[in-house]
Amino acid sequence: MGEVEKSGKLKQYELLGGHLLAPMDGVEFFSSSQVSCEYCQQKRSRGKDKAVRYSHAMLGAVIVKPGAGEVLPLDCEPINKQDGQKKNDHELVAANRLWGRLWERHPNWKFLHGGDALFANGPMIREITQAGHSYILSVKPDSHEMLFAHYGHPGNKHAYQHHYQKVGDEEWHLSWCDNLPLNNSAADVRTNFLILKVTGKKGKTATFTWVTNIKINKRNVVLLARCGRGRWKIENETFNTLKNQGYNFEHNYGHGKKHLSNLLATLMMLVFLIDQIQQLASKVFKKVLSAVKTKTRLWDEFRAVFRFLGLNSFKHLLMALASNHSASGP
Repeated sequence: MGEVEKSGKLKQYELLGGHLLAPMDGVEFFSSSQVSCEYCQQKRSRGKDKAVRYSHAMLGAVIVKPGAGEVLPLDCEPINKQDGQKKNDHELVAANRLWGRLWERHPNWKFLHGGDALFANGPMIREITQAGHSYILSVKPDSHEMLFAHYGHPGNKHAYQHHYQKVGDEEWHLSWCDNLPLNNSAADVRTNFLILKVTGKKGKTATFTWVTNIKINKRNVVLLARCGRGRWKIENETFNTLKNQGYNFEHNYGHGKKHLSNLLATLMMLVFLIDQIQQLASKVFKKVLSAVKTKTRLWDEFRAVFRFLGLNSFKHLLMALASNHSASGP
């Protein structure tokens, strides 16, 4: 990522006063009812047999931007039992480990952390803001009753603000209220509450809700909502790509011994980062990808070239493929 920053390519991901939107989410990449190790998460079924399922998962963080095709993986943290522990690990604990590394590694970056309602709690929000960063986190009526109650209280009507905008084929109705208490257990944590109601072409309406420490106004509210919805980029454009476009993320050659399963998953994230940087910065990579249409087909062609040609660099590989497709025509 240092080279991406030096090249100036990272600048185009900045938004809302120089923030880098970095959503996070958990993903499972190994599961078995028979193969296990001392670091596996364990979940016992509710059925009569009380069968145990063993698994490995990770919490990933990526840099995204609404409208940008490429995502840039930042780091990942295994979600599995820690040394000497008998209890399962948890996404929130993994997030503490992950954030600490990110903030230490990139002390000059301003992060806008995104995540689901699990992360929208007092301790996590305090940690983010005390480190000097920002957040836009999903909230739900069932997990944040006090927040929704304060928003709906008649005494708050004067604080409401509203905005309507056409976004593509959708109608966006936005409303927000600043400086609300997060919940009963963290009443000292004041936050800004944003509601987006999206009506599609067929008249169906979906509602999205977030909290953020960025002050909301009519100039930034649409972009903030797009950032909130940008959390799905880590699922759709990162994990789903790794699972379905030839990276074999869920079939990474087995469990192995000790930390091998985690290591293979981490290497796949690293490979994905390299491919995303190539897609972001290399005209030749874009040309070849456009010719073959799909990433799965591109990896097949990579393997074919490796079988028959001696290559001295990644650029040599791409140039060979580009030359082949130029010669073969459309």
